[in-house]
Amino acid sequence: MGERTKLASCFLVVALSVAPAQADPVKGLTVISGAWARAESCNAGIAREMPLADLLADPDAAMGECISVEGIVHGNALFLRKSDARRKSSTWVNALAERRVGLYGQEASMESVFEADMKRVRLVGSISDCDSLHSSDAIMLMGYCHYTTGPILLLAEGGRVERR
Repeated sequence: MGERTKLASCFLVVALSVAPAQADPVKGLTVISGAWARAESCNAGIAREMPLADLLADPDAAMGECISVEGIVHGNALFLRKSDARRKSSTWVNALAERRVGLYGQEASMESVFEADMKRVRLVGSISDCDSLHSSDAIMLMGYCHYTTGPILLLAEGGRVERR
């Protein structure tokens, strides 16, 4: 096994084993691969219903709020329209930045998101943005914010994807 392959293998192990809530195993080598809203602070019982169009028009107004929002899911993003979700590179192309919100959640929640591809869904989570996931110790941010910036929905812990 060559040096590049060994380095890539070590990097992959670090990337898959670190979540933002965990302590840094090696200072400066953290790869952020997931984030979500805690169930006690955000769940379907306390979420405020918000139209996706309102969220996209002014994401800062909802920053930190626990909301319930409906849209078309594709990849790791939620879109207002199916036509936007179908566009090439829709989850990261700048032309669609104001017509989608990124999604982060626990593994089971994200698997449900991926299974509902191109379907209308209702999601519960807390509004944040890509900048909030960056850390001075992080060398890489995986998922939606790896290629783009903007608003994200941190899916509620243990949350489910409700198909509409």
